[in-house]
Amino acid sequence: MQRTGYFIYIFLFVQLLLPANGEAFLVNEWADTMPLKKPKIASKPEVPTKLWTESFSGMEFIWVKGGCYKAGSPTREKGRDSDEGPVHTACVPSFWMGKHEVTQGQWQTIMQYNPSKYRKGNKYPVERVDFAAVNAITQRLNKLHIGEAKFRLPTEAEWEYVCREGGQRNVFPGRQSLHRISWYRENSRQSPQITGSRLPNRFGIYDIGGNVWEWVQDTYDRNGYRKIKVNNPLYNNENGLSRVIRGGSWKENSSALRCANRGFNKFSNKRDDVGVRLVVIVEKQKIEEEEAPTDINIIPF
Repeated sequence: MQRTGYFIYIFLFVQLLLPANGEAFLVNEWADTMPLKKPKIASKPEVPTKLWTESFSGMEFIWVKGGCYKAGSPTREKGRDSDEGPVHTACVPSFWMGKHEVTQGQWQTIMQYNPSKYRKGNKYPVERVDFAAVNAITQRLNKLHIGEAKFRLPTEAEWEYVCREGGQRNVFPGRQSLHRISWYRENSRQSPQITGSRLPNRFGIYDIGGNVWEWVQDTYDRNGYRKIKVNNPLYNNENGLSRVIRGGSWKENSSALRCANRGFNKFSNKRDDVGVRLVVIVEKQKIEEEEAPTDINIIPF
């Protein structure tokens, strides 16, 4: 009984010494060092966008404000190939980039045939298109929009600028986990998937990495970066046998999806993991504007 009374006395004495808000103080200390909730993952692009829609097929294009950035990869980057160097400055003008890879439905509407192996639906990316077929679709679109818009492939520098979300230093095409933004070997179930079914990057552009490789304008040369200019770079060699493809695909491991990775394909090759994304220069800007464009360089990434 005496021992019980002794412990009660000690307990009361300690309570007198503690501040009345002692418990709250301890909770606040933990709150400062440990997050109570997991951070939310954005499901929408964080850069305000302007949208332009091609009226015949419904193909959508996102406004990309141009700028200068460091293209290529440093020698220490994991998975790097020697054709990704040297790191160099590239400056690109503003342009409109396809919000999605060209779908089978859009290709069918414009070209009146579907070359794809995986004909699973209109919203899947078109594949098995060689370089001549890609030029044919841009020519047909240009005839439909004479005096209004001019369609073409992106240059390699433009493509990487978009992948790097305006020339940032990210290795992969977005700030989410790769599983959330791309279809590749680990999650694709060994075939292409519906375009736009992963998260976009901060421009609001989908599948810039994975799903299908994308043709660009440049002729492939493993030393091509030593032969281009800084402003609006493009390497075009009429004697070259292959063009650059970018972005990796549903067949590839994660390393192929790096923004600096350079694939290549012969002009006449038709592969079931190679598709296309287009760029457009709009002359008469009939724009569905969600919000005025913001300089990407002042946005806190």
